[in-house]
Amino acid sequence: MKVVAVFVLSAGLVLGAACTDQRQELMEQLVDRSPVKRAAAVRSLPSEGGEDAYMLVTKALTDHSTIVRIAAVHALADIKDRDTTAAMIRATRDADPEVRQVAVAKLVAHNKGKAKTVLMNMLLNGEPNIQVRQNIYSELSRLDLSGEKLAEQMVISRIGKINEVWDKSMPAQRVRLVLEAGRLYHADGVGIVLRGLADSDAAVALAALAAVDGRGGKQALRLLIKLASDQSEKIRMAAVGSLSKYGSDGLVVLKGALRDVEPNVRTAALREITKISGKLDPALACSLLEVKEEKTLIEVIGLLKTQGIECPLTTFASWLENPELELYQTAINVLAASANDEARGLLKAEFKKRPANLKPMLGVALARSGDSSAQLAKYLKGELKKFSSLLGNLLSDLSDYQDFYISGGTDCLSRLEHFVKGLVKCPKKKANCEGIADQVEGHDGQSINHFVSESFWDAFLVMDRITVRAWNYLSQYFDKSMIGLIIDESGFKKHGRHSVCVGRQWLGSLGKQDNGQVFVGASLCAGKL
Repeated sequence: MKVVAVFVLSAGLVLGAACTDQRQELMEQLVDRSPVKRAAAVRSLPSEGGEDAYMLVTKALTDHSTIVRIAAVHALADIKDRDTTAAMIRATRDADPEVRQVAVAKLVAHNKGKAKTVLMNMLLNGEPNIQVRQNIYSELSRLDLSGEKLAEQMVISRIGKINEVWDKSMPAQRVRLVLEAGRLYHADGVGIVLRGLADSDAAVALAALAAVDGRGGKQALRLLIKLASDQSEKIRMAAVGSLSKYGSDGLVVLKGALRDVEPNVRTAALREITKISGKLDPALACSLLEVKEEKTLIEVIGLLKTQGIECPLTTFASWLENPELELYQTAINVLAASANDEARGLLKAEFKKRPANLKPMLGVALARSGDSSAQLAKYLKGELKKFSSLLGNLLSDLSDYQDFYISGGTDCLSRLEHFVKGLVKCPKKKANCEGIADQVEGHDGQSINHFVSESFWDAFLVMDRITVRAWNYLSQYFDKSMIGLIIDESGFKKHGRHSVCVGRQWLGSLGKQDNGQVFVGASLCAGKL
């Protein structure tokens, strides 16, 4: 018995020493420089069993070698003494598509219930690899999720995630969530959009207004009514833009928005009402013409015409008192756009009493208003002939400046002629390089811009030549002691903030303070003013 006991004890010590040596060899392989050896060691870890083996396998998921990480995923599937689902899910987020592909297959085989949610989230998060996406669809199909059923489950899953993070998210994130929910076209997605409408952050509310599209019923309409009276003009504008999608109920609110304090909101409300052809109270509709912005007025008049409403133009008659003010030009353009008998009557009266320098502009406005009289046509033809003659003389006169427009041996006079011709023909407020290029053939906006800003001609030398020619011309008809410069400032309105010296200041052309530019000009004159 003693001999047997000694033998067993000796055998145990020998086997224990062998196991220790084997484990030591395995640990050395796990840190070997060769990824092949590390991968082989990881694959053998499940046979070791225990918590230490599991920890080593999960650590291998962070190895820099792809084949080692793939071996770790295989090893996780072989571990039987504990649940490895969480580690497999982590492997589905690996940076390498080969690792993700193996992880998808092993996860489905290991835990079908959890795999559905994980695979759908991979699709929702925009799995970038085509092969991995195809494998995901294939695995989901085996799990009885394909076609419309899969699409619905993905939407439900995404909405659930949005609801989970909503209360903890910052406004910028809620903006993205609202816009995403609006694209999901699911009843629960509408609920998220409604939460956005009720959000206290303006950016979130605006995003929800952009996403709402006639869904949400009475609850959405109640929130829109509240937003249509918000302190922010921008939110009221957006709310008005959404109300037309709610039919007759939205129409009632839109008619109320016609009384908004801001003309832009009132105009937007009128625009939306015309989309659903709601009848308007003429007196209320005509009150929209109280604004003084030309573009808005012309748009309002056009919208009122679609409603068959003609408004009294007495307000514009009072604007015709002083041709020097900007309101005069606005009134002329609005009357031309109105194109009714009252407007033509006012324009004819102006045409008769104003001096010759204003008659061409008034004649064109009369023609735009629908005046087709032979007398007006004859006048406009005569003015057009005069203009063509003047333009021809101007272009021929440019040859006196040819020596200033030679750049690197290239004669730029033809470009100057095209620039001047386009500038003269260009419509009001469109005299930029693109607008000028539209009026002449053979040049685009880029070439015009290059001529003005990049070509080597000296603007001061050109102005000096013009000054000398003007002096010589005036000296022929006037006493030189009567020739001088008139220096005066003038200003004009600007809507932007990036032009040179633009800002809120006194503008003499408007007779009030406004955003604009002021410049000082010098005019050469002779004789009495």
